[in-house]
Amino acid sequence: MCNISVIIPVYNAEQYLNRCIESVVNQSCRDIEIILIDDGSKDSSAIICKHWQKIDSRVKFFSKSNGGVSSARNAGINLSQGKFLTFIDSDDYIDVNYCELLMSKMKDDIDLVAMGAYSVMENTVVPIKHRLRSGLYCLEDLKHHIVDDGTMSGFTLYSSCAILYRNEIIQKGRILFRENIKYSEDGLFNTEYIYACMNNVYIDYNNYIYYYRVNMNSATHTIDVLSEKYNESQDNVNIILEEYNIRYPQYDISRQISARYITLKLSEILCIVDTNQSLDRIKNIIKSHNFRNGLRYLNFRRMNRLKKAMYLLLKIRNASLIMNVLRSYINHRR
Repeated sequence: MCNISVIIPVYNAEQYLNRCIESVVNQSCRDIEIILIDDGSKDSSAIICKHWQKIDSRVKFFSKSNGGVSSARNAGINLSQGKFLTFIDSDDYIDVNYCELLMSKMKDDIDLVAMGAYSVMENTVVPIKHRLRSGLYCLEDLKHHIVDDGTMSGFTLYSSCAILYRNEIIQKGRILFRENIKYSEDGLFNTEYIYACMNNVYIDYNNYIYYYRVNMNSATHTIDVLSEKYNESQDNVNIILEEYNIRYPQYDISRQISARYITLKLSEILCIVDTNQSLDRIKNIIKSHNFRNGLRYLNFRRMNRLKKAMYLLLKIRNASLIMNVLRSYINHRR
């Protein structure tokens, strides 16, 4: 058995794929397997994967019909032989010490290690900010705010990249990415993983080891939060979270779900303003019972200045004022 299985879902990634795979092949930690799952690519991605499989015995290439990134990751999980797992997207790349640094923090009393990432856009590299401070977290504390910490930011661990998981926990708990959920699937996966853990979580967001390439044309950056598909995904996420709320009432997940509702609705309101849609859509949101209830669970003290201003604006529940202020905010950011 190898030590780490590096799972890379691949779909039409020919432009960046070589750099991604090369950054994994050249890891200072050699005891890894590299699982490339081609998810029905229509470009030369499969050819690139086969090339790397020929020149490095640690590379394992598998091809499947298109099913989405969650389907590809799940295929990688089922094929993995490593004691630990990590996921890398095919248009991103990693530091040469990525695996070594993650392993250096993984101790017997730790079940998950998360480290920092850079955002890469053209020639600009910027550290991605996170809400959690670096340090050791006990599961009991983390479970109380893993879904939403009340700062209108959503899942606390929202990405599956730059994270090291124990494969045994994933296999025993049968934890997979939900293939019917196209948005927030990473955050849900991490939440289900945390609830299956027995030990601590270590965060080292001051150590940047992952390079996340921002592609403004990708699905990640063209999310229509008003679309039926998006709302259906979020409804499915909530159904699963409600199941956890029943199983673990001591963590008051219902409170986190209510706070998360405001997170989602803020994004929806911003999209309504940005696309110059009817004021009535905002009125319907802020007058709903779920909206009024969700406001009760926001954590004003933990918000940054911008989020505090957003919170006060939403609390007033004046649709015209909300629209005018947010329109000015959006125009200023442009």
